[in-house]
Amino acid sequence: MLNALLIIFVIAKILGFITWSWWIVLSPLLIQVSIVLLSLVFYGVANFRIKNLLKKLKKEL
Repeated sequence: MLNALLIIFVIAKILGFITWSWWIVLSPLLIQVSIVLLSLVFYGVANFRIKNLLKKLKKEL
């Protein structure tokens, strides 16, 4: 859905239907990139914590 919105915004900007700044026009793309980056950070933190937890459990056994 964000891809379709991005295409509509870019076409409308190029054709002059809207006079928004490019930051607003490209906001659907920025939202997608932000979601991916936050997901990667969450995955990295979760992976790090799980590995540490497994190491502690192995030491206890």
